[in-house]
Amino acid sequence: MPEHVHGTDAYSADELVSLLGDRLGLVFSERDSHFPADWLLLLTTTSVEDAELPARLDSIEGLVRMDGPL
Repeated sequence: MPEHVHGTDAYSADELVSLLGDRLGLVFSERDSHFPADWLLLLTTTSVEDAELPARLDSIEGLVRMDGPL
C-alpha cells in the first residue's frame, strides 16, 4: 500500500482533521506517538496509488512532506 508522510507544526490534530476531511475526503484514525509533540505527523495510506495525493497535500500551507523531496 502506498504511504505518504507529512508533518505540521501549524495545526492541531482537530484543525487538521477538519481542514483535510472536507477538502480531500479523507478518513482519519488517531494513533499514539512516541515522538515529541512539537510536530503533528500525518500518515496517509491508500489501497491504490494516488499520484495526485502528495501534490494536493503539498499545496496546503503549513504541511511539509516528510517522505520525499521538499
